[in-house]
Amino acid sequence: MHITIYTDGSCHAQQKIGAWVAIISCEAALTTLSGIAENTTHQQMELKAVISALSFIPSLTKHPEKVTLITDSQYISDLPKRSVRLQQVSFITKKGNVLPNAEAVQQLINLLQQFPAEIIKVKAHQTITGVTELQQAADKLSRKLVRENITR
Repeated sequence: MHITIYTDGSCHAQQKIGAWVAIISCEAALTTLSGIAENTTHQQMELKAVISALSFIPSLTKHPEKVTLITDSQYISDLPKRSVRLQQVSFITKKGNVLPNAEAVQQLINLLQQFPAEIIKVKAHQTITGVTELQQAADKLSRKLVRENITR
């Protein structure tokens, strides 16, 4: 069973209201997961989208043949390369501070060890193609959820 995950997160920086979306494609069926958060950041929403999607995999299958993650987040796409180093330094920055979102980053690293994924980084807001159509849908929905939840 091949699972493809399309994720995006969005945040209104001034009001710190965010939304995340994950669209999961498995055997021609689509499942959309989403949520809203207060006092959050864009990065937290990107992390939440991927964590939620990977955490959903066991409800589909215990052993997926392949997992592909489509994201427009450089932070998410670079995380596997940085994971060993982050664990070696116990998620402490060079300045001696705990890495922002350390708990979520650790959770994502653990999930990626359980469900190794091919991570494909796409440009945000690009022309829709076969590969980016559902990622663009996740992007539009996350921005719509933020707009619906900000105070004017």
